[in-house]
Amino acid sequence: FIYNKEANTYTCPQGQTLTTTGSWHKKTGRTEESGYMYQKYRTPACKTCPVKDQCTSRKGGREIDRSQYA
Repeated sequence: FIYNKEANTYTCPQGQTLTTTGSWHKKTGRTEESGYMYQKYRTPACKTCPVKDQCTSRKGGREIDRSQYA
Protein backbone atom coordinates (compact mmCIF):
# COMPACT_ATOMS: atom_id res chain seq x y z
CA PHE A 1 0.00 0.00 0.00
CA ILE A 2 1.44 3.32 -1.08
CA TYR A 3 0.52 6.58 0.65
CA ASN A 4 -0.01 9.70 -1.48
CA LYS A 5 0.62 12.70 0.77
CA GLU A 6 -0.76 15.32 -1.66
CA ALA A 7 -4.08 13.50 -2.17
CA ASN A 8 -4.18 11.98 1.37
CA THR A 9 -5.00 8.55 -0.09
CA TYR A 10 -3.54 5.05 -0.25
CA THR A 11 -3.23 2.93 -3.39
CA CYS A 12 -3.53 -0.82 -2.98
CA PRO A 13 -1.52 -3.41 -4.97
CA GLN A 14 -4.55 -3.84 -7.28
CA GLY A 15 -4.49 -0.12 -8.15
CA GLN A 16 -7.57 0.88 -6.15
CA THR A 17 -7.61 4.11 -4.14
CA LEU A 18 -8.44 4.05 -0.43
CA THR A 19 -9.83 7.36 0.78
CA THR A 20 -10.75 8.89 4.11
CA THR A 21 -13.79 10.93 5.05
CA GLY A 22 -11.41 13.28 6.82
CA SER A 23 -12.88 12.47 10.22
CA TRP A 24 -10.45 11.94 13.07
CA HIS A 25 -11.02 9.09 15.53
CA LYS A 26 -9.51 8.77 18.99
CA LYS A 27 -7.57 5.68 19.98
CA THR A 28 -7.46 5.46 23.75
CA GLY A 29 -4.51 4.14 25.67
CA ARG A 30 -4.06 3.12 29.28
CA THR A 31 -4.06 6.78 30.24
CA GLU A 32 -5.63 9.82 28.59
CA GLU A 33 -2.17 11.07 27.59
CA SER A 34 -1.23 7.82 25.82
CA GLY A 35 -4.09 8.04 23.32
CA TYR A 36 -3.77 9.43 19.81
CA MET A 37 -5.87 10.49 16.83
CA TYR A 38 -6.11 8.62 13.54
CA GLN A 39 -7.97 8.57 10.22
CA LYS A 40 -9.47 5.49 8.52
CA TYR A 41 -8.96 4.75 4.83
CA ARG A 42 -11.24 2.40 2.84
CA THR A 43 -12.49 1.62 -0.66
CA PRO A 44 -15.72 -0.06 -1.74
CA ALA A 45 -13.69 -1.86 -4.46
CA CYS A 46 -12.60 -4.45 -1.86
CA LYS A 47 -16.03 -6.07 -1.97
CA THR A 48 -15.49 -7.26 -5.55
CA CYS A 49 -11.70 -7.62 -5.53
CA PRO A 50 -10.47 -11.00 -6.84
CA VAL A 51 -7.62 -11.15 -4.28
CA LYS A 52 -9.51 -9.84 -1.24
CA ASP A 53 -8.97 -13.09 0.68
CA GLN A 54 -5.19 -12.62 0.34
CA CYS A 55 -5.41 -9.05 1.60
CA THR A 56 -7.85 -9.09 4.51
CA SER A 57 -10.35 -11.24 6.37
CA ARG A 58 -12.50 -8.19 7.18
CA LYS A 59 -15.91 -8.58 5.53
CA GLY A 60 -16.10 -4.91 4.49
CA GLY A 61 -12.61 -5.00 2.96
CA ARG A 62 -9.23 -3.57 3.89
CA GLU A 63 -9.16 -0.68 6.34
CA ILE A 64 -6.00 1.30 7.05
CA ASP A 65 -5.60 3.48 10.14
CA ARG A 66 -3.13 6.37 9.85
CA SER A 67 -2.01 8.02 13.06
CA GLN A 68 -1.64 11.76 13.47
CA TYR A 69 2.07 11.04 13.93
CA ALA A 70 2.57 9.08 10.68
